[in-house]
Amino acid sequence: MQITIPAELLTYLIIGAALLIQFMWMWLIRKGRDFYLRDIAHLRKPSGTLSKYYHWRISKIRNAVGEGVAFELILIAGILGISYLISSISALLQTLPIVLMVTVLSLISIIQGVRRVRRLTQEEQKVLGRLEKAEYKVEEVRDIVDNLAQAGKEGSGETWFVLFKLATKQTPIGVSIREVLQERAKQLSKKAKKAQLDLPLKEESEGDKGPAIEFE
Repeated sequence: MQITIPAELLTYLIIGAALLIQFMWMWLIRKGRDFYLRDIAHLRKPSGTLSKYYHWRISKIRNAVGEGVAFELILIAGILGISYLISSISALLQTLPIVLMVTVLSLISIIQGVRRVRRLTQEEQKVLGRLEKAEYKVEEVRDIVDNLAQAGKEGSGETWFVLFKLATKQTPIGVSIREVLQERAKQLSKKAKKAQLDLPLKEESEGDKGPAIEFE
């Protein structure tokens, strides 16, 4: 049994359904990214389902495209299904421009995601090409890491991401990257401990200072 509702209300329902589906998709991507970053930050392969999903998504451009097409089909099917169940075909035809607008907006989001994956894959190929040509891979990785560390916040986050991603692989390049990253982690840990030890001494020396004498 179909319920006839005004076209204006159907428009809001379509937009609401589209936003809900979009939110669920973005939530899956963000949760997968968080789990994946946690895994590679500890230099381990993706372990959980969402982490493996995110790894699959960013591994190849065609995977990101396939995911986008699947999402677009689910979005359109969901909108049409909900509209058909709660209204009539004629009312659905009246809201067709809204359906097209929602589809185009979601398509823009998909294209942006594919472009990000393309940048990551291009950066990965760039790093792999550089390390494959290097005779001493550990030294080459150390040079890359040192340059990124010196650049600070201006350094390429994509390059850091690629290095940690490659470090999880059991290949000569992966082992070399893992060795340098572990070495860097130990250095940072020593600096942090030294800073903690120096802080009480600094506070004590500052506390021993007498009252300042001002000369007019």
